[in-house]
Amino acid sequence: MSKITYDFITFGSKLKNSIHEGGDSESTGILAGLVINFNMDYDWKNNRV
Repeated sequence: MSKITYDFITFGSKLKNSIHEGGDSESTGILAGLVINFNMDYDWKNNRV
């Protein structure tokens, strides 16, 4: 797994955790979703699934 992929996964996980802990769930959830979706799309295009 590449460094950038790991960073995106870690970032997304932290955002998701902050939602469950009662953070700013609306904006955080949207951002986490965008990051995770981008990461999956990036992996697929580069055959890194």
